Amino acid sequence: MEQHQLTGALCTQLVGSVALLAHERGESLPKTLRYVVVEEFQGNWIGTLKLGVPAFLYTLQNNLLFVALSNLPAAMYQVQQRSTPACLQLALHALDGTHYV
Repeated sequence: MEQHQLTGALCTQLVGSVALLAHERGESLPKTLRYVVVEEFQGNWIGTLKLGVPAFLYTLQNNLLFVALSNLPAAMYQVQQRSTPACLQLALHALDGTHYV
């Protein structure tokens, strides 16, 4: 049940973001969606990768932590959960060479 609520919240955020961008640009929703896909994703694919790869890895890690919660003792799970920010920071550093400390 909780997974469906998260998916619904993400879809709501995506639709809301595109609607706000459409309002800001003074265009229709389909035209704005086309702009986002063509200009932002395809036209700036390096920037998309810089954001997409860490986001994918973070999502994968969170899903694996959920599986670990059901299979590991509580102490070991806490250690795994505490490593999430460090792993994200390492991934961001590897992609663009900046420090986020």
